[in-house]
Amino acid sequence: MLNKDKTKLKLSSELWRINELLKLTMELIRVFVTVKYLALDGHFGHNQAVLMARANGLELISKLRKDAALFEKYEGEYSGKGRRGRYGKRFD
Repeated sequence: MLNKDKTKLKLSSELWRINELLKLTMELIRVFVTVKYLALDGHFGHNQAVLMARANGLELISKLRKDAALFEKYEGEYSGKGRRGRYGKRFD
């Protein structure tokens, strides 16, 4: 299947365990402090980890995976033919 729904949360066994511990921990500590961020290792720098963090009301802080690529927003003009540009200059 080429087109997958990337907004659907489908946790691996690793993320499922982290999610259960995260829910329990958040119930205990949210009484005393406000938590905004979840810091995870670079192994968890992927979409499913982001969706898990967002489902718990948190933002994910993680290293990017080594195969990740970041691009600036395309700022060029549309030439009138072909597909419009999506990616600008690549970050190193």
